[in-house]
Amino acid sequence: MKTITFIGRIHPQKGLIYLLIAWKKIRKAYPDFSLQIIGGYDNDYGNKLMAKSNNPQVKWLGFVSDRKQIAEYLMNSYCIVLPSLFEGSPLTLFEGLASKRPVICSDLPAIKSICSEEEAIFFKAGDADDLASKMSWAIDNPDKAKVIGSEGRQVAERYNWDEIAKRTVEVYLK
Repeated sequence: MKTITFIGRIHPQKGLIYLLIAWKKIRKAYPDFSLQIIGGYDNDYGNKLMAKSNNPQVKWLGFVSDRKQIAEYLMNSYCIVLPSLFEGSPLTLFEGLASKRPVICSDLPAIKSICSEEEAIFFKAGDADDLASKMSWAIDNPDKAKVIGSEGRQVAERYNWDEIAKRTVEVYLK
């Protein structure tokens, strides 16, 4: 079975409700796919979402602290979806891009300042219909989606944390 993965805090800001609505719209057309949700859901919001999405194609993995395990989940995914409603520079974006899988993400200015439409697939934030359309496109166009994933990997490589830390220290030492 092929997997579409969400990773993040289970919080209204992360837009998971829109992913679940989009998934409900497309799941019957793609019976070989499942939706995997990585993130702690031990709160009222998470528990409500989990109850609403009671479907064998939706797998709630809970909080995963092992970064190697997270990398493995992402690299074994068909694509990664980040449906946030507002965001800075999320670590999950860089992890998704580094996985060499296509990343479908909200068209937020902070995210669009990191990667272009050649490096990620954008949908209108808070629009489940647009997200469903972009997910379907990625599934129906595997060769094009793979190219986007490869381009996204190059973005992640430009954000080397050791180099960023070094440059930050240089700024403060001037």
